[in-house]
Amino acid sequence: MKRLWRLQFLFALALIFFATALPAQSGGELRFCLSGEPKTLNPLAVQDNQSETVAYLTGGVLVRVNRITQKAQPELATEWKVLDGGKRIRFKLREGAHYSDGTPFSSADVAYTMQKLMDPALHSAVGDAFR
Repeated sequence: MKRLWRLQFLFALALIFFATALPAQSGGELRFCLSGEPKTLNPLAVQDNQSETVAYLTGGVLVRVNRITQKAQPELATEWKVLDGGKRIRFKLREGAHYSDGTPFSSADVAYTMQKLMDPALHSAVGDAFR
């Protein structure tokens, strides 16, 4: 049980960097105070709290962990199946999801992000956990 929660947590954290599935909205303003300057706006290289907050507010995830129930909930993935004893996960992606510029969200985006996260040259804390 603890291993499954850990896997869910790592997956939610790693995939928090995807763009939101909701279409862009015009108008309005969000003001948010941070305790300091983010060290990066690259969601793949986040290591500090401020950068993580910006990535969280501007990105989407495949699966989100419910803070109350600690159970995985669909976000950009509508369903998933854990395979090979937890070594692989197959996702079905939400149809009609787009980035804020209108570009469609696809499995190629997920694959690209995972490949970048797994690159040892990136020195990503999330990628290190997956490796």
